[in-house]
Amino acid sequence: MEEDLVLVIDLDGTLIPEEISQRVYKEAYIETLERMKERGIEVPLEFYHHAFEKYCELSEKYELFNELYERVYPEVLEKYFNDIRKQRERAKRIFEYLVNLYRPKDIFILTANPKGADIIKEIFARDTQGKSFGCECIKICRRKGKKD
Repeated sequence: MEEDLVLVIDLDGTLIPEEISQRVYKEAYIETLERMKERGIEVPLEFYHHAFEKYCELSEKYELFNELYERVYPEVLEKYFNDIRKQRERAKRIFEYLVNLYRPKDIFILTANPKGADIIKEIFARDTQGKSFGCECIKICRRKGKKD
């Protein structure tokens, strides 16, 4: 049975500490709102408190929010890449522990992080213990009833 096991790991909050990932998400979110304001779009004050639900609502309501966020997020992430690099050994230890414990055939790291693949490459630039390795970046916010 072990030879058929697939290990799925979440990037944000598991391999990368929640504190770092939330700092990046929050800063990118607020910066995106500021850039919208600079372009003359007034977003209600209730949206200035970062929360995933508010991100989803803005994502659905304003196409410009999505466009700007895609540009802002990598800029903000770059400021925190040193913090992520400092977590490289921690992430590798977690990864190796799970691989040694479960001995999976395949390993996938799931994330909604728009730059998740880049973060994973940074952490695991050299070593995946000979396992096939993938990163699946998913979009979580979807319109109700809309099929992707």
